[in-house]
Amino acid sequence: MILQRFPYKLKKMRNIPKKYLITEIGEDARRQYIDAKATFKAWEAARDAAVQVRGGMYWKNQDGKQYLIRTSTKNSQTSLGPHSEKTTGIYNKFKLRKEEVEQRLADLTEELKRHQKMNRALDVGRTPRLLVDTLARISKSGLSNHFKVIGTHALYAYEAETGTRIGEAAAMTTR
Repeated sequence: MILQRFPYKLKKMRNIPKKYLITEIGEDARRQYIDAKATFKAWEAARDAAVQVRGGMYWKNQDGKQYLIRTSTKNSQTSLGPHSEKTTGIYNKFKLRKEEVEQRLADLTEELKRHQKMNRALDVGRTPRLLVDTLARISKSGLSNHFKVIGTHALYAYEAETGTRIGEAAAMTTR
């Protein structure tokens, strides 16, 4: 879906009640929204990559031999084989990837916090906290592809994508 800027001249729309008036946000706020959105998308990708390296690996001594063991978050263990060049490579590659992914996720989390502060300062986005938290939980559970936001709550997404504001926030509430 491609959203375009509001096509009408706002100066000629004098008869519209103020609570329904559509105004454009400033250029600084628009740039901040674009930057924050890009950072959030990168954070989501890093979070998904971190899921791939959950758990850990360690060497276990058993009957005089070392075995590479992969552990899951539920503490289940799987042997990947006895100590060899192949298992050593698997272990080193896993450790390196896990460190990189965790560092990237930590960096992007800090960047997101900075963007949240900037968003508040520039008044970017005014979606109610309850809606944001609900959508975050749906996304975290992996069900976001099965949901569609409709009604007045969809107007917040419209505002964000078009760089506009629809009058008063109270005009966008469901009663």
